Amino acid sequence: MTNIVEIAWENFVRTENLAEKKLLLMVSGGVDSLVLLAVAARNFPPETLGALHLNERMGKEEPEQDLAPVRNCCADNNIPFFG
Repeated sequence: MTNIVEIAWENFVRTENLAEKKLLLMVSGGVDSLVLLAVAARNFPPETLGALHLNERMGKEEPEQDLAPVRNCCADNNIPFFG
């Protein structure tokens, strides 16, 4: 079943002519970033995706709590991860 997020993703991909491109997604580990990563993983082959963790906690402790979910999602979907 397609949801509103996937419809928005499909429209974005079509509008920006991204269907045949390789994408590097910058993700922070927040809910919105993880949804983006999951939707991309469902709609693109893993060899066309990469994920770069964006640390929004600059100078703050415990960046691992944001990093781990991104790393795990990438591992689960065979997406190259750059931490």
